[in-house]
Amino acid sequence: MKTFEFTATFVEKTIRIPDKFYSKLKTYKNGKVIILIDDKPSNLDPSEGFYSISLQNLAKAYSIDEPDYTMSQVKEPNPKYERR
Repeated sequence: MKTFEFTATFVEKTIRIPDKFYSKLKTYKNGKVIILIDDKPSNLDPSEGFYSISLQNLAKAYSIDEPDYTMSQVKEPNPKYERR
């Protein structure tokens, strides 16, 4: 799994991705995209310290071939989960 960090802009129902990142992303034609929003930006340099380690470990938590589970496969549903 690859991780990319950038500032995106939102226009109505569209997320605008900077060109230099889009050119990298479009090479993964069948890849799953996971979007994380950092709503509390920090002044830390993303390449240093715990911030960088956290991003690396989050990337390890998911794989491209991660299976999707059906409700019949879930042994203990989360009662706080809101189905949409």
